[in-house]
Amino acid sequence: MRKHIDKLFYPVMLSVLSGIILILTMLIVGLLPFRNVLVRLTLPILLALVVFPFLIDQCWKNKFTHCYLSKLDLTILGIFITIMYFMMKTQNLFFMSIHFLGAAFAEEYLYRQIIFNDIRRNYNAVLALLFSSFLFAFIGHMGEDIVDNLLYRLPLGVKSIILCKILYNVLPVS
Repeated sequence: MRKHIDKLFYPVMLSVLSGIILILTMLIVGLLPFRNVLVRLTLPILLALVVFPFLIDQCWKNKFTHCYLSKLDLTILGIFITIMYFMMKTQNLFFMSIHFLGAAFAEEYLYRQIIFNDIRRNYNAVLALLFSSFLFAFIGHMGEDIVDNLLYRLPLGVKSIILCKILYNVLPVS
């Protein structure tokens, strides 16, 4: 039992620490004179859910590797931003859309790339899928209603991993 707890300690603590970093960076940015949604909301999310977990993950594993987005990722991102730019009527809606897209990518990176893959190294894919989805729903969205987390975020986490595996195992990614 102790062996299992030790193997799950890292993903749980990474999720909790990312939440703490998110709160701290939002408090710090809130003290700054910026009013732009990308600075006030998106920057803390990207720092807490992408930059911090990436650095911790690399230090934890004692290796620094090149992190990159695939051509598919960049193409999807470029198409989305282009469509959003030309379709949006107001600047606020455009910035909010970019914010939510950035938040979604940040969550996917933390919970699907780092946490899921770490759990997957020690357990089978189904357990990794369920546990990382549980962390996404209940630790990553700790301040939300528990029923919403159970009914929406937990199934969304499961679906998201399945979709990622289908996309990246079927489509050629280089």
